[in-house]
Amino acid sequence: MHPISRQTLSDVTDKVRFGDRRSGNRFSLEARLDALPAIINAFSCAHNKNLFHYDIKHTNVIIVDRG
Repeated sequence: MHPISRQTLSDVTDKVRFGDRRSGNRFSLEARLDALPAIINAFSCAHNKNLFHYDIKHTNVIIVDRG
């Protein structure tokens, strides 16, 4: 079993903002905008099960790379 790479949305945006070229290329603005529907869908699914998160912010969104 391969390890799953994960980081918060905050980690990704910090790397892009402060010049991590590898992350900048991998997590372009277009890629980050493409991730929004998945993030919104995850919260929607939770809300449909009456699960509510009262502290939604970029440090609480985990981005997983499953290769």
